[in-house]
Amino acid sequence: MSRPFKTIVVVDDNAAILTALRICLATEYERVVTLSSPDTLVATLANEEDVDVVLLDM
Repeated sequence: MSRPFKTIVVVDDNAAILTALRICLATEYERVVTLSSPDTLVATLANEEDVDVVLLDM
């Protein structure tokens, strides 16, 4: 069974939230990239192909 979406990038400074979101989103996304700081977001997006969604903790 293929997942409907390829990649999501999640940015949050709370490690527990990142873990929970990675587990929940893995059913819908082939790849869940988690970042604990927005400082690396631009570099991550430059290196990732076909990012469908970026989820930011404001």
